[in-house]
Amino acid sequence: MAAEANDCARIPEPLWTLAVNLANAQGVCRTASALGLDYYALQKRLETSAGRQPPAEPAFIELPAPLAIGKQCTFELSDGVGTTLRIELVGYGAAEVANLSYCLWNAE
Repeated sequence: MAAEANDCARIPEPLWTLAVNLANAQGVCRTASALGLDYYALQKRLETSAGRQPPAEPAFIELPAPLAIGKQCTFELSDGVGTTLRIELVGYGAAEVANLSYCLWNAE
């Protein structure tokens, strides 16, 4: 008699197939909760039906380092009598900027 009770509790394969299709569309957790199924059993059937095995470890993906942004600066130079020069530089160092400003302001 105990064997008969156990057979009654088993879910037929066509119903498992429908549950797997539903889990594929709605998610394993939501489907297992709504149908009263074991989450892990449904997840295993879903993975098996997709023809893939769950990964043993998380995959590691190495992302390339972002490109270094060059030096950027903005200078506003004024001579005191109203002449103003605004310079926006990308990729230049402080020595180059000092040399440029010296050349601009000392040229006569």
